[in-house]
Amino acid sequence: MTKSEKRTFFYLNLIVTIIGIVYLVYKYFLVQETEYGIRPHESTATWLHLHVASVPLLLLGIGYLFKVHISPKLKAAKPARSISGLFLIKTFIVMVISGYLLQMGLSSEFNYSTGIVHSVISGIWVVLLIWHIRFKF
Repeated sequence: MTKSEKRTFFYLNLIVTIIGIVYLVYKYFLVQETEYGIRPHESTATWLHLHVASVPLLLLGIGYLFKVHISPKLKAAKPARSISGLFLIKTFIVMVISGYLLQMGLSSEFNYSTGIVHSVISGIWVVLLIWHIRFKF
């Protein structure tokens, strides 16, 4: 991978992560007391839409990354596999599936538990990604 590819992928992750964290803060910590009870902040939906709209860019980046980085590493005769890279693949799959299931809105209990899984796995993704790249760009 070239340095510009690494930077682009890093910044895509950074954008999606920051928007996701801001959405998390708005959803769980910035609630409003109204005459009808506790309601989410009016900007919560905007941050959710920004997060959902920015994720396809990251998915495209992962697809490109799979072609130029992941697939050659997995197919190598003497693979120099990184444990963090293998865990990144697994956490990415769980993160994408849980994010997709959240959009389906099956039930409030299901969405709550899936949201927790998505948030925890996303946090693990960010930590593993930082560990995996270790400022190599």
